[in-house]
Amino acid sequence: HGSFMGSMNLEEQIGLSVYPNPTVNNTQVQFFASKSSTVSIRMFDMLGKEVLPVFNGKVGAGDQMFNVDMSNLS
Repeated sequence: HGSFMGSMNLEEQIGLSVYPNPTVNNTQVQFFASKSSTVSIRMFDMLGKEVLPVFNGKVGAGDQMFNVDMSNLS
């Protein structure tokens, strides 16, 4: 039961893709890292409250993909 809202500029810069959007149970987050970077991916509800930490750490350069299980969220 989530949907993605973000900065269009950032989406264009890193090729960010979140699908399906909106989602009910599972979603995939994909982006391109031009170099090795530390990233933090978190899901927020419509009120801006963090509901799910997805990833916090270092990724290598290249395409990145994270599967996110949201089935336990209301």
